[in-house]
Amino acid sequence: MRRTGNGGGSVAGHQTVLHILSSRAMVLGLIGRNEDAYRDACRGLRLARTTGDRQWEADLLLDLSDIQASLCRYQDMQDTARQALGLMQELGDRAGEAKSLNNIGVAGQNRGDSAAALEHFGRALRLREECGDRSGQAVTLNNIGLVHDSLGDIDRALEHFRRSLAIREEIGDRSGQAESLNTIGMAHSHRDEPARALECFASFLAIKREIGDRRGQALGLNNIGYVLVRLGDYGRAFDHYEESQAIFEEIGDRRAQANTLSNIGMAKLGLGDQRPALDCFERSLAIREEIGDRHGQAQGHNNIGRLRIEQGRLQEARRELNDALGIAAGLHESEMYRRIEVSLGTLALEEAASEQADAGDGLGRAAAHAARAESLAVELGSRTGTAEALLLQARVEAMAGDWPSANRKYTEAIAAFEALKQPLDTAKACHYYGQSLLAHGDENEGAGRLRRAREIFERLGARGWLARTVNRE
Repeated sequence: MRRTGNGGGSVAGHQTVLHILSSRAMVLGLIGRNEDAYRDACRGLRLARTTGDRQWEADLLLDLSDIQASLCRYQDMQDTARQALGLMQELGDRAGEAKSLNNIGVAGQNRGDSAAALEHFGRALRLREECGDRSGQAVTLNNIGLVHDSLGDIDRALEHFRRSLAIREEIGDRSGQAESLNTIGMAHSHRDEPARALECFASFLAIKREIGDRRGQALGLNNIGYVLVRLGDYGRAFDHYEESQAIFEEIGDRRAQANTLSNIGMAKLGLGDQRPALDCFERSLAIREEIGDRHGQAQGHNNIGRLRIEQGRLQEARRELNDALGIAAGLHESEMYRRIEVSLGTLALEEAASEQADAGDGLGRAAAHAARAESLAVELGSRTGTAEALLLQARVEAMAGDWPSANRKYTEAIAAFEALKQPLDTAKACHYYGQSLLAHGDENEGAGRLRRAREIFERLGARGWLARTVNRE
């Protein structure tokens, strides 16, 4: 329990200074001046240790770990929170012990150690329940949900997010309500429910604007932009991304800057604008390497690998995807594996088509990757993932000569993308189907599918894909 002095003398004097430094660090963090907040917390910690005030030392260690999280220094955060945990246990401070465990869990989660994160969150939740800390329970429930979401267990994630939201509504925590709404929106987005995701993100953004939370506003704008891309509304998506990125740069949130750059890159790649997409991916990956974001690094290498496939630079693509796979092996995240399997399958298919590998061997590897991608998509309940796997299988089977199965899977993939209201993916599927139909000798149907793909690409402004479709027709 944090204390302030109420009498004269040096003890009260140093506690007053500690209180000022801690409070100022908190305010600086709220307005995004994280480096200044870090300096104040360090000054306070040195003073607490000099004066032998163990309670303030423990409290300021927790402050410092929070700031290190904002600066994406997750190993430092974990080390600092462990120091705080030891002190809190010595002092018998149960609330501080729970907060320390929660922060250790956050550090583990962001470093890709989901099992350790769940263990520490579980211990923190039990302590907070024992202490009657309703606000703390909501925080930890939301964190547990985030781990389940990253592991692809959307139902369990939503269960925890909704429990968190109920508590926050009960205690009138507006900022906390916004956080829970945001994570619920993320879960709906991952489950291919864009309308419900947009509703949650819009509510999140409204609350963040109401309370003046700049970082929260940027996060809401970024998330809305992501869903708009999925829906094919690129103009509005880029507007949201640009506003979001400007705020993240203003407040110095490096992790969020990397995420937004990655999202912009994916949108650019989807439109066929390869050079600006590569620039975004490389800038994003550099930040993620700098801050030690392993999940982001795997995603970055996968994104660059996909771009290299589209450029026909297949050896470079394989190096990138091998890097992504190596990092993903330590994360145990099914969604990340699914995405990489789709990329590896596409690469094997292109290698077979370009004779950079034995055609039979290449098609066999592509089919194996597609099957693993489909299995992971089913496990995750991802309709987008299932549609992507079907499309990859259709392309492999068409090249292998199994036309009846390929024809059926092309049709199923297009219907799935249409049901998901993902126009760009629908157009890409029509493009590949049209190519295969022409190769199979069905010129009328093939030209029709390519015409439909071109119409969608024109409407979306997908210049790169439009050029490819026109050239093939």
